[in-house]
Amino acid sequence: MKYLTMAMVLMVVGDFSWAAQLDSGDEVVHIYGHALNYRLQENGKQQYNKLFNKLAGMGLDFTLTVRPLTRVMRKFGEGSGCFFPTSLNAIKKSAPQYASVPLVASAPVDQISLRVFTRAGAAKITQLKQLNDKRVALWAGLDPEIFLAGLNPIVEITPSEEVRVRMLEAGRIDAILGFTPDVLLAADALSVSPPQYDENLALFRDEGASVVCHDSPATRAFVQQFDKHLAALKHSGELRAILGPYVEIIPASR
Repeated sequence: MKYLTMAMVLMVVGDFSWAAQLDSGDEVVHIYGHALNYRLQENGKQQYNKLFNKLAGMGLDFTLTVRPLTRVMRKFGEGSGCFFPTSLNAIKKSAPQYASVPLVASAPVDQISLRVFTRAGAAKITQLKQLNDKRVALWAGLDPEIFLAGLNPIVEITPSEEVRVRMLEAGRIDAILGFTPDVLLAADALSVSPPQYDENLALFRDEGASVVCHDSPATRAFVQQFDKHLAALKHSGELRAILGPYVEIIPASR
């Protein structure tokens, strides 16, 4: 994925990790994390950073390296470790070579949807054909030939949610093709009115943001513990407090 391709983003410019010491001989599970401006950064204080700090404090053993998507995909493609945030569905759709690779996935932390945003107060886009001849900004990792197939928009390829929200607010574009909650978090950071979208229109909807690992005894044990701690955070309401009001969280089963 950037989430669908989303799913495939990870970064590190210098290693940073949280890891409790494992018993001698135990395998340390390594997570490659996709850098997201408002959600996960190296040595950051963003939502996912806070979540992983919390999980480490609960006794979950792992290391986390945050890098750009291409670096993450390269490391994950070497055949070991875990990828976050992504999903089995996103990986197998974005990288068909993984269709037969044994992988194991955690429960989703939250859910991601790809939406069409317009300025607050402007008309909402309710059908994709309304994007014809409109100026539409999207992330460089989203292929317009896939996501805007059959349409005729004026496409602006942009590097970040912040850039897209600034362009939308200034009237330089008519719409953003972007993800919830990232676009809304960018608007908050810029202190502008949240862009709006039609709830009934999504290019994909409710894709779970999970940790996906190459299957091994160590990663299976890790995922089991991850899910246990995540369920506790959901039941207590602490996950909502950590991730904020814009995220979509699937309640944990009791």
